[in-house]
Amino acid sequence: MLVCDLGDLDDLAILGLFADASVPLPLLNEAALGSGGSLVDLIVAILSDANISAPFREQGALLRWQWHRDLYHAEVEAFSKSEASRNPRAAWRRKPPTSRQIYLISEAIRAFELDPPSVSTRGEAYEWLRKVGGNPRFAHSVERKK
Repeated sequence: MLVCDLGDLDDLAILGLFADASVPLPLLNEAALGSGGSLVDLIVAILSDANISAPFREQGALLRWQWHRDLYHAEVEAFSKSEASRNPRAAWRRKPPTSRQIYLISEAIRAFELDPPSVSTRGEAYEWLRKVGGNPRFAHSVERKK
């Protein structure tokens, strides 16, 4: 059995490193010269250098954020097209807000400096969140550091 020890490497840095195949190839080639190590050893050597790994981590974080944003929007889109979301008398609308809705409302209030809404049902919470743009985590694209 082959066991690869990636040490304490950051998964976001690994994602960023391999996001564009043309980027890691020259680095791997340079690291391979005279190394004689395995591919895993070369990746560990490259990403163990904080100056080299920082931009890859930033790129990986952006890619991960975009992936989560796309999943979130797909879920919201699918639900908004469902019969349950369009039925103003659906049973789910009358239940108390979920803990996730309460959390998202508090995050939206904080992020957008809004007044707290008066919501007592899931339906009211859903409509309020939809009106203010949904999950504040995905309201705006993340800014990349220069």
